[in-house]
Parts: sequence; C-alpha cells; structure tokens
Amino acid sequence: MNRFNEKALHSLFEEQVGRTPYNIAVVYGKEEFMTYFELNQKANQLARKLISDGLKKGQVIALNMNRSPELIIAIIGIWKAGGVYLPIDTNLPAERMNYLVKDANPFNILIDIEFNNIEEYSTSNLGDTASGDDLACLIYTSGSTGLPTGVLIEHRAIINGLIWCQKQFNYNEEDVFLVKTSISFVDSLREIFSPLISGGKISISGIEGDRDIKKIVNAIEKDKVSYISFVPTMLAIFLDYLNENKAFAKVTSLKAVIVSGEPLNLKLVQDFNEMLYKINGTVLYNTYGLTEANDITFENCSEEKDLSFVSIGKPVDNIRIYILDDDLQPLPIGEAGNLWVGGYALARGYHNNKILTDRKFQALPSLEEVKVLNTGDMARWLEDGKLQHLGRKDRQVKIRGNRVELGEIEYHLLKLNGIQKVVVTATSEPDTRSDSCSLAAYFVSNRLLGIRELRKYLLNVLPDYMVPNYFVKMRELPLTPTGKINIKALPEPTKLERVEQGYKISLLPPTNEIEEKLTSIWEEVLGIKQIGIDEDFLELGGHSLLVIIMNLRIQREFKVEISLFDIFKAMTIQKQARLIEEEKKRTGLPKEKHLALLNTKKQRSLYCFPPVGGYGLYFLPFAKEASSISVYGFNFIEHENRLQEYASEIIKRRAMGPYFLLGYSAGGNLAFELAKDMERLGLQIGALILVDSVKKQSATNRSESERDKAIETLFNDIVMKDYKDFIPNEDIRRMVQRKAMGNLLYMDELVNEGLISADIHVIRAGTEEFSNELYNLQGGASASYENNSWKNSTKGNLYEYQGYGSHFDMMQGDNVIKNAKIIEKILRIKGEEKELKERC
Repeated sequence: MNRFNEKALHSLFEEQVGRTPYNIAVVYGKEEFMTYFELNQKANQLARKLISDGLKKGQVIALNMNRSPELIIAIIGIWKAGGVYLPIDTNLPAERMNYLVKDANPFNILIDIEFNNIEEYSTSNLGDTASGDDLACLIYTSGSTGLPTGVLIEHRAIINGLIWCQKQFNYNEEDVFLVKTSISFVDSLREIFSPLISGGKISISGIEGDRDIKKIVNAIEKDKVSYISFVPTMLAIFLDYLNENKAFAKVTSLKAVIVSGEPLNLKLVQDFNEMLYKINGTVLYNTYGLTEANDITFENCSEEKDLSFVSIGKPVDNIRIYILDDDLQPLPIGEAGNLWVGGYALARGYHNNKILTDRKFQALPSLEEVKVLNTGDMARWLEDGKLQHLGRKDRQVKIRGNRVELGEIEYHLLKLNGIQKVVVTATSEPDTRSDSCSLAAYFVSNRLLGIRELRKYLLNVLPDYMVPNYFVKMRELPLTPTGKINIKALPEPTKLERVEQGYKISLLPPTNEIEEKLTSIWEEVLGIKQIGIDEDFLELGGHSLLVIIMNLRIQREFKVEISLFDIFKAMTIQKQARLIEEEKKRTGLPKEKHLALLNTKKQRSLYCFPPVGGYGLYFLPFAKEASSISVYGFNFIEHENRLQEYASEIIKRRAMGPYFLLGYSAGGNLAFELAKDMERLGLQIGALILVDSVKKQSATNRSESERDKAIETLFNDIVMKDYKDFIPNEDIRRMVQRKAMGNLLYMDELVNEGLISADIHVIRAGTEEFSNELYNLQGGASASYENNSWKNSTKGNLYEYQGYGSHFDMMQGDNVIKNAKIIEKILRIKGEEKELKERC
C-alpha cells in the first residue's frame, strides 16, 4: 500500500506545515492572507472545541458556509477532531437542506466560526485522530429514487488523486489554485488540498462559483493563479470572455486548466489550444471521475497531435479500470462495454443504503477484485491504452457539471396536484462547443398548469440546475409497442410552435432599436425564434449559464457594463432595455468618488459612514461644526470589495494609524465591519464612534414584494428628505436611489459578529423616537438598545453618551452643534491618551 494512503489528509497538511510554516496558505479579500502556521493553529483550536462539545470519531458535522478562510479551517478542524464533514450548499432550497440534515443526522451544523469562542483552546496538533481508512466526508448526489443519495468518502480515496496530481504537475510553493467549486462537489477537494499538501497557496478572492467570469479573470491576474478548474460549459464562456475583451494578458500565470463534470467537446479543445496553449503555454487536462470514485483518469489535451475525439485518458496510479460485457466478462480493445473501477479511489458506499451499495459496489472474483464500482458509464479501450467515454447506460445526465437523475425530477413533478404522467429528458444546448444538456419535462395533467407555477414548485424542492428549461404539455405520452414511453417520439422542445397550455401566445413585438437588438441576442442564446419582449428568459428555457452568455453578448453589443445581479432582476427584454438606457445615461455622468474631505485639513482625521441613504455629503453640517478635525465622508460602495477599498482610501491619506471611524445609523454597522477588517490587517483603530447605531444580530429575510416596499419607503420617506438639496435632476435621483437600494440589500445580509480591539463610543439619540419601522426597514428586528448592545463587540471599553435630537436629526440644526462637541471631546481625549503613551 502507498504510504500516503495510510494517513488522513489533515496529517499530510500538518507535515507540510512543518516544512513551510510561514508560507502563505490562503489569500483572500484584497490583500489579506493566512499562513500555514496560522491556519493549522485555528484548525487545532476548532478541533479541540468540537471534541469538548462531545464530538466522537466518525460523527458528522454539517457545513452550511460560504467560501471563506473559515470554511477551510472548518474542514481541517473537523478532520483533526476525527469527524466527517457534510457540505450543505447555502443556495439549496430549504426542503432539500432539511432532508440532508434529517438523513445524515449530524452532530452539529457549522454556519460560522466565532474565533473568540475557540481562543481558549490549545493550538498544538492533536496527534493521529484518523487514518486513511476513516471517513473524510459525506457528499450527497442526485438519486434515482427521487431523493438525494449520500456517498461515504474515505481519506485515502481523496489522497490517491492528490498525490498523483502532485507528481504529474510537479507543484511548487509558488503555485496558486483558485478555489471556486462548491464544496458539495468532490472536485473542490483537489482545488483546496493540492496546494495545501505541496506548500502552495489557495486563492479565495470573493469568487462564488462560476457565474462572474470578469471576477474570475481579475482574480487570476491579481493572485497570479497557476491552476483553475472548470466544467466544459463554463470553459467555453471563459474563452469567449477572454477573446471578446482581449484579456489574454490577464491570465498568463495559468499553467493548466483542469476540466471535469461533463464530456469535453473537440471544438472546445481546439479553441483552447489556439487561444491559450499556443500563446501562453497553458495546458488543458480532461479528467474523469464520479463522487464514488474521483479523479480516476487524466488526459493532456494540449499535446501536439491530430484529434478526432477527446479521450478521458489513462487511469491514475493505484486505479484499475475494466470494460466488461453484461455477463461481467472483459471485452477486447475497441469494443464498447460497461466501465467498472477498482482501486484506492473508491468510496466506502452509500449512507444508510445497503441495497444500493451492494448493487453498485461488487466483488469480482474472476478479476481478483474484492470491490469494484459499476459506474453506469459506457466506454472502450483504445490502442494506446487510453479510454473513450461513450455516455451513460442509465438515465443519469450531467447538467452544467452537476449529476442529475431524471427520475428524481419526475418523482417531484408527480407529487404536484394535477400531474398524471411525466417524463423528463435531456436535450443538447445551442452552443456547439459544449456537450452540456438542457432538461425538458413532458407531462399530462388534468388541470391548467402554467410554467411559472411549475418552476416555482420545483425551485422549492430542487436545486436550480435540476429545474427543467422546457415544460411541454401533452395530451398523451407516446408509447412503444411494449408499452414503455417512447422517448424518441417526443417533440424537440426548441422546435415546438409557441403555444402554452393549448392557447396561442400573443407576442409583444420590439418597440425600439434596443429591444430589437436584445431580441436577436435572446434568439441566438436560447436557440428559438419569435420571442415577446415581456416574456421571461428563464421560462423560455434559459438558465444561469445562459444568463452569463446573454450578459456577455449585451455588454459587447451595447458597450455597457451591467452586473449579473442587475441582469437577474431584469429577465424580460423590456426590463433589460430600460436597464441599458439607464446605464448609458449613468456612464455619461461624472465618475463617482467614494471619499470626500468635507472641511479643511487638520492634524486629526475622522472617517464617517452615512445612514442607509449612502452618501457622505450627509455629514456636511457636522463638518462645518467640527472645527478641530478633518471630516471625511464616505459614500456607500456598491461592489463586494467595499471594505478593502475603504481601507485603501484611508491609508492613501494617512499612512500610519491610529485611525478614527464614525458611523451614523446603518453606517455604524458598516464602520464596525471595516474596523474589524483593518485590525485584521494589523492597522490600529484609535476609536469607533457609533451615532445611534444598533448592532445587527441576524440577517434579514424578505420576500421580493417586501423588499420592493422597503426600498420605496426608504427612498421616498427618508432618503429624499436627507438629500433633497443635492438632487438637481432625475439622473442624479436615480443614482441616489440605486445607492440606497444597494445599501439596504447589504444591510439585509449583514450580521455584526466578532470583536475589535478598539474602544467603542456609542452616542444615543436624545429622544426615544428611534423608529422601529426604520430599524426593521434597515434589516433589524428590534430597536431595543439592551437587546442589540455593542458591549460584546470590543475587547476594549464601551462608552455610552446621551446625544441630542431624535434619530433622524442628530446631524441637523442645533442638534449637530451639540453632538459635534461630544465627538470632538472623544477624539481630543483619545489624542491625549496617545500622546501620553508616546511620552511614556
């Protein structure tokens, strides 16, 4: 047995920590990082906390966390405690999450790590808490019975592929891997741990999945990424973006791109080699594997040779592959048969499902195999010892890299009232370079069922990639002579006449040039004709990856930059046309500066964050009264890297701390997050001043209608009053409205957690007129200071002051004069403290 397979994966990580303790292990945010030593210490503390809580070896801990350094700490910490992690994607429907939790019965669910809760525990290693034969993770995949199936994966199954990759790619300490695959997929372990057992780095630069290609390209450039993984569908979009934006110079650091999850198309390989291999030397690798046996073959697709198809390559070390007939007899080279796998990469089996485990994992004495996996795939050996993949034997398909059992979708549709019969099929998508599929549901029903109702129902029980792109109502499903559903006789959904539930659709035609161009883009992307400008993109067969393609086409055609967030809110041609018109007007306006000096320069500076309206001009009256300090007003920054940009703007103006921050109302919640972030970078915060700001204890969930109402109330009743003197025309009004909306959405998601070292000074409103309605509007649950105190948010001191005026007018009229004196006094005292320390 290979010595690596005797160990658990975290043991290999600990060995690497011993070799390179002060190498950077994780880079994240704008300039943040964590060394191997720090990562290992945090993981050890978490492991001891879990053991102290009662975790036993082999018990499951569920992870419902976004991609972050804390997620990496959690995985390693669970392993060090002898546990098994269960990934639960944060975007899953609640019903599916509940099923996973009920079926797996985890010891605990980690949503976040409060580091102040683990600081008391030792940072030393815990010893051999697990071996290669122990379970590492429990990962659920789509199940043919209608419910997800859990796969039990051991450490050695993961390590086998990692060690082979380490040998094949000759990783070094300078290599950087971009982590963007969801941990619900076993491929994520290659992204995370290939570098962490080799001395390299992983980059977590705010990338959530594959949706934002621009962010991915920028992360590759910023962090000098060496290796990245894609499903073929996303690789095609990645190449399109590079080509259309002439961005190849941004990705010169890439040594290799690894694709998996779907069949790799020959045209895509040819395009890649022309664009990246011949120019940059970036190599394309095709891999084959399953959750039950990951990374079992690799193929270099950039070798100089003529290809007529793309093979899946040769087996990696310690893997044995058999091509067998239906009687389990080996087949000769060139003959198609069932693909079986044996060796170290095999999973242990299925969670709580012995029948399925015994059916899929079998002993084959004739081949001297104790355990082999029936993959369900068809393949054949080639003369050169490589394998050609020939598709599935069953009804399992891959949708944008995700494994989908069509029977699971049918199971849920048949539970919907009115549906009598249903069959779901997979059909090729319009992009000829990708072998990705779209789903079509053909159904017979005894009541009218609209596409919106069907989609809404399925989105409540299935991940979005499992929701069919097409719904076709049939009078009867066609049958074969033997009485089975005749799949070949079903109509192709993209070629059907545009009818819904038996009634002709009255198409609303384009009314202007922008709508005409958008209609052409939609027809090209969706592969259908005759589209009304009020029809929904998703209901016409679109999905998230096609939205990305559509957005790239829009940006190229109209020379505008529109975020995916905005595009997903504008799923009709009408709405997108308005969005484009607004963007063209907005880009014609002067570029917004995020920070402005509101009075004259003084020795001491105060950086101020406004209420939910989002503009630093709000502090002009305060700046006029605060004669002893320089008052800087920050605008709310609408992109995700706002904290890094705030810190950068502050450091540009003052290279050395301490730095003094002030936040009013919602601005206080943001200022606290910035203080926390700056301290993490080693920057000193002199004081955090919170003007009538209440701590956010939990995120806020609103329906779309509730959010729209909140935005309307916020803008009309509050923002327009605060900024009425600064809004000369409709264009500026729209800019202010957009910023207020962005700030509200940020506040909805924000939770103020953790501690800062700096003292916190809270100035309360002088009257008890703090509006519960306003606080709820800004994402809170209660306006009670006692329930939302900042006292547990600082390692320093918490000071409270009685201010002047109601919550709404503390920075207005006579009140701002009095409140400015309180703030100046706080800064004067802090300044005197600093001078005293320096003299001592």
